[in-house]
Amino acid sequence: MKLTKLAFGLVAATLASLTLAANRPAGYTTICSENKTCSVAANTNVAFGRADRFFYKVLSGSFVCNQASFGGRIAGGVNECSVPSSSGGGSSSSSSSSSSSSSSSSSSSSSTSSSSTSSSSTSSSSSSSSSSSSTSSSSGTGSSSSSSSSSGGAAYGAVTNQYVYRNITTSNALYRDSAHFRVYYGGSGRDAAGVLGHHTDAQVTQVLDYLEAAYDYWIVQRGFRSPGRPVNGRPGGPFKMNVYATVDLNAGGAMGYDGNAGLPYLVVHTNQMSAPNVYVHEFGHCITLSEYLWVDKANTGAWWETLAQWHTDTFTAFAPQYVTTQQRYGRGGASTIINLNSVIAQSRLTLVHADNRYEAWPFFSYLSHNPDNIAGLGVNAVRTMYRSHQGQETPLHTVARMSSTPWQRVVGLYWARMAYLDIAHPLAQARLNASINNASFRASAYRNLQAAGTDTYRVIAARQPMYGGANINPLTVTAGTVNVTVRNLGNGLSGSNFTATVAIRNTTNGGVRYVALPGGVGTASIASGEEATLVVASTPDALLTYNAFESNADAPDQRGLNYEVVIIGARPRDL
Repeated sequence: MKLTKLAFGLVAATLASLTLAANRPAGYTTICSENKTCSVAANTNVAFGRADRFFYKVLSGSFVCNQASFGGRIAGGVNECSVPSSSGGGSSSSSSSSSSSSSSSSSSSSSTSSSSTSSSSTSSSSSSSSSSSSTSSSSGTGSSSSSSSSSGGAAYGAVTNQYVYRNITTSNALYRDSAHFRVYYGGSGRDAAGVLGHHTDAQVTQVLDYLEAAYDYWIVQRGFRSPGRPVNGRPGGPFKMNVYATVDLNAGGAMGYDGNAGLPYLVVHTNQMSAPNVYVHEFGHCITLSEYLWVDKANTGAWWETLAQWHTDTFTAFAPQYVTTQQRYGRGGASTIINLNSVIAQSRLTLVHADNRYEAWPFFSYLSHNPDNIAGLGVNAVRTMYRSHQGQETPLHTVARMSSTPWQRVVGLYWARMAYLDIAHPLAQARLNASINNASFRASAYRNLQAAGTDTYRVIAARQPMYGGANINPLTVTAGTVNVTVRNLGNGLSGSNFTATVAIRNTTNGGVRYVALPGGVGTASIASGEEATLVVASTPDALLTYNAFESNADAPDQRGLNYEVVIIGARPRDL
């Protein structure tokens, strides 16, 4: 997806009016207010929040309606707990309340942002007993079929007069429904005057199955805001998301957005209807849009692609719903979309750069898996990041506020673990293990240093790491003790600084340990059967605000870290 449209044009909203924002989702009933004790039936989906912003959690029995129970709260007023009206409600130790507050609403014309992603995958065939598929029967010409879903909550209605995309309607196209989606496609002479590609019922049902699996994982299980709920106080809903299988899209897939309705929709090229990665990527964009605080924020622009890819990879690599759907269609099991030629071989680029925006998602896998047990991070890190965004900051600014651990250490630890892809992502790590000794890959990924004297090596100018980027430098160890001194040679910026770490891997069992180099100086003991890598990350004294789409070689975020290193007991392997 070319997200310049999404960040600056697609959702280019103007403040039009003030709209009351509800303290409970549409179709929900408030059962108690913040810090009160509530009681619900088993496995009830509970919303906690205010002003049309909510955290979701499936709960049973009694619980306290507070931040501790839901992993966060919406600032600015009293939060409320609510449940789907169809669930029979719940009870509270005090009377329930509901209120509303004013929020700005924005509008824009309907527009589309496109994607041409089609990543390779590494597959495994692990099985899972979890299922969240839609079950669709033959719908007949121009009618819909009912599909089941494991998710609860209010029933999703079809979009009728809320918006119309390219004059595609139920009267001139075939369509098929599931619990949360409607696919428009062509066949039997009904293809919206040639706009829609022709597909069989079975092909469309497969698309719905994958989308329902993604919905179940991200919205029901992980608690992200549903894209079927209009954003920014727009009325109505929740609505099924429309998916259009068109013949003339100049990309694999696209997320569109109708500002008047406050709803996103998906456009998929007809020849990509069998590629779940394409439309799950676009569904990831819809989640980011629905969370809404990144909309019209120029400095999040490139990061939309990074997060859409994170949503895709996390779903395909870790969601049992994906594995179940894969196996139903005889397509193997879990998979990863990691691109080592970018995230490792171009690790020198800014943490999220215009040239790596599709591939930089492992940073968010690291934040979510939190292998270093950093306070404030973990499974809900991305959701919290979306909901904590402020002003025109970059997402890294948001992450920095989420933890008491300095952001420089977070970024340094991330890159240290990327030396051996030790971020709790087995499929990605297997991909690296299969490539790490390939001569061509080594030359492109690790040839960062050049000799500059006895035991001294200097970073090659073209390989100097940019803001938040890093050099990963495998070492040839010549002694049991390795002494390292990294020196910042300066790059013209007063706040230039770095974080250095030695990653040490046991070649027998694959375990990795880390030796920090405070101020760039330290000693690491390397045992027989271990290998070592020096990682130097560019982590200046202060966060930088930048727009990856507008940045250039003269911008501070692209000014490389100029450094040299003295190594006793080892040497860079790839000179």
